[in-house]
Amino acid sequence: MIIPREMISMPTPEAFKSFKQQQIVLQPANNTGNQAFTASQNGRILFNLPAYNAAFLNSSRSFFSFRARAEATSFANTDVLKFVDGIPVIDRMTIRANGLMLEDIQGYAEIERALANLGEYTKAYANMYQTGDYRPLLEDKVSGGTNLTTIQANISKSHTGTSASAKPVDTQGGKVFRKHFGPSGIMGTDKMLPIGLLAASGGYALQIELYLQNDAAKVLEHKNATTDVSAYTGLTYHLYDVQLNLTLLEMPPDVFADFNQDLLNGGKFVLDFSHYRLHKHHLPSGAQSFNITIHEASKNIDKVITIFRENTTDGYRTLKFKGGANSSAALKRFQYKYGTAYMPNSPLEANLDGESKDSLLFLCHAMTGLDILETVNQPVASLLDNQGNPKWDSASHGYFMLVQSFKTTKDPVLNGLNSLNSAAPLQIDLTWNGALTTALSMDSYVAEHERLVITTGGKIYLE
Repeated sequence: MIIPREMISMPTPEAFKSFKQQQIVLQPANNTGNQAFTASQNGRILFNLPAYNAAFLNSSRSFFSFRARAEATSFANTDVLKFVDGIPVIDRMTIRANGLMLEDIQGYAEIERALANLGEYTKAYANMYQTGDYRPLLEDKVSGGTNLTTIQANISKSHTGTSASAKPVDTQGGKVFRKHFGPSGIMGTDKMLPIGLLAASGGYALQIELYLQNDAAKVLEHKNATTDVSAYTGLTYHLYDVQLNLTLLEMPPDVFADFNQDLLNGGKFVLDFSHYRLHKHHLPSGAQSFNITIHEASKNIDKVITIFRENTTDGYRTLKFKGGANSSAALKRFQYKYGTAYMPNSPLEANLDGESKDSLLFLCHAMTGLDILETVNQPVASLLDNQGNPKWDSASHGYFMLVQSFKTTKDPVLNGLNSLNSAAPLQIDLTWNGALTTALSMDSYVAEHERLVITTGGKIYLE
């Protein structure tokens, strides 16, 4: 006999009282006093994380923060610079532990943008003031209207400085932003890392390096997003008050000692994580069909996210992922192949004929593979702009991407593609609606699943 769940009242269990939360702010190890981190010099930010005693690192409550300011010397007082949505200042991130490279994410800004596109709309809207990604707000307004113009000007003033002739908005260094390291499997996970168990090689347990974009034209734009800022002289950006905000969970020394004793008795701590590896390709103009090979040897490939951009300054600066029915470079058909297996079984085609053109099947395929087809809040990529056009298909909004998942189910088990035992590459066949008139850059991010193992004495290895 079953009774209604509402009739059962279970008491809330008490937590372990001896656990304590500790919040720590780390300054860059290569901080040189008041000197800012810029695009042209001092463009590497290094954080050394000690092996905090009897502590776990809570990545879900840790973040990277800074104050950002843009500058140029050759524009009028009426012009206002702003950062590209999402503040894409990080070009590469590496994480090492005891000399072992755990992650090396190149093209960090692009995969960060792609993952943000697949997030929930309400979350993106709520966090835009912190993350600097104002697209949900701007696209709710009528293009060119008074409200939009006012909003763009206020957004620009809220987080940018200008040249001396234009009166810097904030001479101390601009507005504060924060990043959560979403693309990282170590710093972006919801699992806690026993940083107290890691051997402190060179005085630190973890080493995080952030390499800034060395081309300011990829990071900055004019407030109306139509003027090419690469023509400005002295174009640069500055990051001030850079810091890593860590949250630790401290355990009683005796409890942590028992935890460590389990490792001494032959046990081990295992942290599952996925990280992204970039594969770059070039699609020349004048061709229509391409067969691209991705050589990736991995025990478990979860998915591949591919974006296309024009090989122009504007294409990189605005991160407009090219494709879709409304783009001048419309992708018509694609299919993945590994060995003798095709994914999907037959090529997936966009509807590029007739009046109603769309690439809805590409979007549905992406959402299905990511198991977000029926989420409560649909991804930002599935929404319409203020003119009723799908942002997914519009090159001006920059959401289009290809996503191929290799997991058989969304269960937390290793059920992806094993490409380690075979010499066969992963292939993707692409057919565009016509010959490309502009060369495209094709960036494919392979999500590889690995295990970080911590054993006796803080020794670590990947498996």
